[in-house]
Amino acid sequence: GNLQKLSLPRGRSLVAHKLALERSFNHVAKVLAKSHEQNPLRSSFERSSIASRLAWLGDEAIVEAIFEKMKAAGLVKLTDRRVSLVGHGPQLSKGEQALYQQIVQRYHASGFQPPSAKDVQKETTKNRDSVPQLIALAAAEGELVEFAQDMYLHADHQQQMCETLAAQIAERGGLTVSDIREILGTTRKFAVPLCEYLDRVGFTKRQGDVRVLADNAVKAQP
Repeated sequence: GNLQKLSLPRGRSLVAHKLALERSFNHVAKVLAKSHEQNPLRSSFERSSIASRLAWLGDEAIVEAIFEKMKAAGLVKLTDRRVSLVGHGPQLSKGEQALYQQIVQRYHASGFQPPSAKDVQKETTKNRDSVPQLIALAAAEGELVEFAQDMYLHADHQQQMCETLAAQIAERGGLTVSDIREILGTTRKFAVPLCEYLDRVGFTKRQGDVRVLADNAVKAQP
């Protein structure tokens, strides 16, 4: 029982002493605990991002195998892409969890004319005071994107926007705010801050009255 086997991709495996594995568990837990402490509104983190901070353990496949061992031991929670330390992160009541999902769905359904955080709060009947925190949590989790103060866009729509505008700019050479407003099917109230957001993140840049793709537009895409 002193040696334990770690299963790796392509039929590979690694045998480690249980004490070495325990030390690895402790180090992974410390890295995750620090991430939770620095990001109190996040419930989980990208597995690849955490793995990059654990390079001394070996390649990413070994780190992933350690994640799986820790999951089996009840120390971490895993999804396809994310990892979290058990007992850490925002602790939501059942009502808050349900409201969180409703808020995310509300932004998804609103497309490119999303409600403000205050609008969502006004629409809410239960746990109304939790709305600002839950919206901030959804943004921290990457489900919403804050493109201007008190203005959020669902992450799926952000990706759709970047893909659509990239194709249209490639076809037309450049787009005005009015063009972007029509393409997205929104109003100037949202088109202007969305354009400013795209400039700010390095996806587009202004050339007179039109916007073209920035040099690092590919990197700026979600």
